[in-house]
Amino acid sequence: MRIRYLWSLLCILTTCFTGANEVYVSPSGNDRNPGTTPEAPKQTLNAALRQAREMRRLGEYDPDRALRIILQEGTYPQYEPLFIRPEDSGTPHSPTLITGVAGKEVVISGGTEITNWKKGKGNTWVADVPAFNGRPLDFRQVWVNGKKAVRCRDVEDFNQMHRILDSDPVNRILWVPADAVKKVVGAPYAELVIHQMWCIANLRIRSIETEGDRAAVRFHDPESRIQFEHPWPHPVLDTGRESPFYLTGAPGLLDRPGEWYHDIDAQKLWYIPRPGEDMRTARIVVPAIETLVQVEGTPDRPVEHITFENIHFRHATWMRPSLKGHVPLQAGMYLTDGYQISPLMERPDNNTPPG
Repeated sequence: MRIRYLWSLLCILTTCFTGANEVYVSPSGNDRNPGTTPEAPKQTLNAALRQAREMRRLGEYDPDRALRIILQEGTYPQYEPLFIRPEDSGTPHSPTLITGVAGKEVVISGGTEITNWKKGKGNTWVADVPAFNGRPLDFRQVWVNGKKAVRCRDVEDFNQMHRILDSDPVNRILWVPADAVKKVVGAPYAELVIHQMWCIANLRIRSIETEGDRAAVRFHDPESRIQFEHPWPHPVLDTGRESPFYLTGAPGLLDRPGEWYHDIDAQKLWYIPRPGEDMRTARIVVPAIETLVQVEGTPDRPVEHITFENIHFRHATWMRPSLKGHVPLQAGMYLTDGYQISPLMERPDNNTPPG
């Protein structure tokens, strides 16, 4: 009898654990579904991760097998970053595996689609930009049929960029050829992107004043202050190869296939199709969030034993240049301040205690 009882108990436990370590997700699922079978999947990754977290908390899983969140084919749009915390951690014997079905296209996306395109003037097309989470949407990237489009700019070939004439740090002015900026005069959100040494700075244009064949360009803060105060690198001058620049973000620059312009105030997106692109059937995606996955632990409670597999991460944005400009030092690291100290601090000798 004891052997029969133990065998029955083992069968019951095995039955309980069968499938208990899988949470299924599908774009056509429902977050009210149990998620424990492919036929009744969750719809969102957030709901699936929460269920896996609860399974660990309540001990309703097999601790000797990986706990798998299985994403079926399709795109999973995020309205906020997927937040992974210490409670989501796996163990060496039971890691948390977030995986797409092998051989299928599984995408975690921070974007939203732009639809209902209409023919505009000339070779342009236009569509309304929908709100996102109840707010107007702004962005700096556009994808058409999976291929990144170009934010409209004044040059196609970067070897043809204009060059600055002079830099006036006292009055915070870049002097440039007047002809170079005539298409962006009066544009509310135009930017000047300057190459100086190994750094590329995005400067939001505040005003343009023309004096003969030269134009004085001033910029918004904080980037104006940082650009003209930081000691290095400076714009290149008096070499015959002064710092080059290009202009972007103004409607007058929209003139080539593959370029787009977002009218922020009217919330309309303008685009010139590339050869072969049919705007009646094309899939156009713009990004809405900057971070797709946020992993946050502490030294005492780290996040560990979590793996992503067979998943594409797409359509994230980067809005700093639109909000604050972007003046980097190198490697994309941006400056928040950059003034020179005067007089310079003297380094103490080895016998002088600090302070």
